[in-house]
Amino acid sequence: WFVCVGQDFPEMGLLARESYTIKSIYYQRIGYDGNQKATYGGPSRVFVSKVGSEIPAKIDNPDGWLLWVELYNKRYHEKPVAVRPSAVGLTTVMSEIRTGISMVFPLWVLFVSIFLAKLALAYASQR
Repeated sequence: WFVCVGQDFPEMGLLARESYTIKSIYYQRIGYDGNQKATYGGPSRVFVSKVGSEIPAKIDNPDGWLLWVELYNKRYHEKPVAVRPSAVGLTTVMSEIRTGISMVFPLWVLFVSIFLAKLALAYASQR
């Protein structure tokens, strides 16, 4: 998957106009720093297949977990960077393309309409 972030986060090597590969997506227990084992006997990270995935049923308290993704771009990172999708304004590259097209399409229609109107006037004035 290729994604973009909503704004620049230079301290993490994330720039709004760049694309990043998602290396992993997971829910992580609040307070877990990645170095300790869970003290309650359950998992501290649960990997999921996509950003929109529901919290897996095996998670006992859904309020105690946060969604994280690891992003990577070889130009800016030596290893993937873990971020919260909501904190960086994560969007897919395809949605960025759709947004761009939806912004340009009305202008294209306007220019074509003006061109056709001028063409019709030119044709009408010759008769």
